[in-house]
Amino acid sequence: MTDNHFIPKSFIKRYWSEKGLIRKNSISKGTVNYKDTSFGTWGFVQNLYSNKLEAYFGLIEGDAAIPIQKVLKVEPLNTLQKQALVGFIVIQYIRNPVFIESHNEKLKPIIEQHYGVEKANDTEHVQFIYESIFNNHEVYRNLSKPLFDNQWVLVRSPQKAIVLPDTCNIFTNVNGEPLTVVPLTVSDCLVILPQKADEYPWPWYITATPELERWLLCFLIEHSRAEFLSSAEQNIATIETIESCGEKIIRTILKLGKSRSVSTERTNFRPTAF
Repeated sequence: MTDNHFIPKSFIKRYWSEKGLIRKNSISKGTVNYKDTSFGTWGFVQNLYSNKLEAYFGLIEGDAAIPIQKVLKVEPLNTLQKQALVGFIVIQYIRNPVFIESHNEKLKPIIEQHYGVEKANDTEHVQFIYESIFNNHEVYRNLSKPLFDNQWVLVRSPQKAIVLPDTCNIFTNVNGEPLTVVPLTVSDCLVILPQKADEYPWPWYITATPELERWLLCFLIEHSRAEFLSSAEQNIATIETIESCGEKIIRTILKLGKSRSVSTERTNFRPTAF
């Protein structure tokens, strides 16, 4: 039996633990209960990947270490550093158990059709097919293109309201346009907007208003499967549901970024009034 971290242990330790402890929040029937525990006890499942794929993930994590630090310092990334960080963000999405289960479920009838029911229920065979994704350039290209093309924004939360869902990075669509949200620390969240990027090689830097902090918190909890990490300063007891939360986040960031001459004309995305 092997413990496979779907969120890197080093990432949790460096950015989400305080004195070796994390605040693990568990969601149950609309309420939240927390437990402070060791950073090494969260973010893993047994026998999720092969040893070869686990080693590959280790290389990706190592390549992304400096780019993450530079983003947190709002420093420009060179081409290789941006490629490394985009790779890390995409890999974190497709190595997550939620993605894997969804992928395997969609593929099951196809496996049955081509290989038979026995193969469709063969764990090793299903895992082999899943891991072939990492040699599929089209899958990577489709997921990574908006990350290369669109505007990066580092949102800093004064109240440490950023949480890390057990789904890690959020890839979603708002009004048909891609939105990616990457929680980095309890105070920092990288948001890749639907808008095309400006000419500068560094993210915008925005300090979140209380309103934006609330919406990011709700958005990240909403996209958690069962658990999330938070700052020990946050005592989250219930789950708040906000309609059109992603749209509100985009709209607020664009409003805060007006001084940077941001224009919604760069995309088909049109935020509606609320």
